[in-house]
Amino acid sequence: MNDRRLTKVYSAFGTSIYAPGIPQIAARFGVSLEVATLGVSLYSLGLGGVFYQTEFGLRVLTFTSAAFGPVLGAPISEAKGRKAVYLLTLPIFLLFTVGCGLSKNITSLLICRFFAAAAGSPSLAIGAGTVADLWDMREGGGLAAILFAQTLFLGPSLGPLVGGYTLQTRGDWTWLMWVILLTSGPLYLVLFFASETSKKELLRRRAIVRGIPRPPKPPALLALKMLIVITLFRPLEMLLVEPIVAFLALYCSFAFGVLYAFFTAYPYVFEGVYGFSIGSSGLPFLSIFLGTLLATLTFFAFDNTLYKKAKVQCLGTIPAPEERLYTCMVGSFGIPIGLFWFAWTSRTDVHWIVPIIAGVPFGWGMSSLFVSPSPQFLLS
Repeated sequence: MNDRRLTKVYSAFGTSIYAPGIPQIAARFGVSLEVATLGVSLYSLGLGGVFYQTEFGLRVLTFTSAAFGPVLGAPISEAKGRKAVYLLTLPIFLLFTVGCGLSKNITSLLICRFFAAAAGSPSLAIGAGTVADLWDMREGGGLAAILFAQTLFLGPSLGPLVGGYTLQTRGDWTWLMWVILLTSGPLYLVLFFASETSKKELLRRRAIVRGIPRPPKPPALLALKMLIVITLFRPLEMLLVEPIVAFLALYCSFAFGVLYAFFTAYPYVFEGVYGFSIGSSGLPFLSIFLGTLLATLTFFAFDNTLYKKAKVQCLGTIPAPEERLYTCMVGSFGIPIGLFWFAWTSRTDVHWIVPIIAGVPFGWGMSSLFVSPSPQFLLS
């Protein structure tokens, strides 16, 4: 796993590692559990969405209602390259994480959580662009895009596990923030040695070295207009006029919302019903991640059978986007199966392994929704 993918893991990792500390945070600041849970909700709001960007423009599949960080990160990566975004946003993410750990009241904690996520979200925003820079999506790059998409689930799956055992051993919720700092801080130093991947930025640097005159820049007002249209209005237009984008985004929002709801439901079930410790209550999340890995295998199977057949029939052109959705269609059955399974087996007269296994079909179905369109957006 390279340093760029690690950056994306830590951005998502910060969402769920907070969850085991919710009861202690509520007690420390004298607020309800619902208010303390806002630390998860506001963090996910700050993450905003996941943008798929190539040198041809911006394609968006919005998973939540806002996208503060990606709106800024995407155009910067086009103008100054991918590396500049990582180097600019990661220290801001770290500073707000420190602010979370030093917060003296719930208000400052929630504010810092939101802005930490907003600063970390550009890593997710330009991640797919980095994948498109390094791999040809038409020749085997689809699997690379899927492996990138899995980083969105690796962080949330590991967060409750790491956070639970951290809280169990250290006993103070602030250590949840220090773990984020200690694991992602050294990554900032590694990024200085990373290479730029943006083709546009590499060509610009090559032109400067060789003394090739650059094309004239558009007027400032025209450049601002293009930026606003591409980063704000075009994604909204796609959501409003493209039903497949709107409904897929809505369904993905629901699936991701259920995953975040599990951050409080799993401790309630496995600690309250089955008597797990606060550390071991994070272990059931690994079943969800196992399901996401099965979604990768499912995509790989369809990609090497039905999609490859469609490519042959298209005589070298790109097949219709619907050819990528077979994984999504099959996996859509996994979400209701997993939810029904978990809801009807989470009781004392049923062994604890049964509701844990329910996470596998849910993770498979949820990940299938995300991985199916990923290579297609990168090709758009």
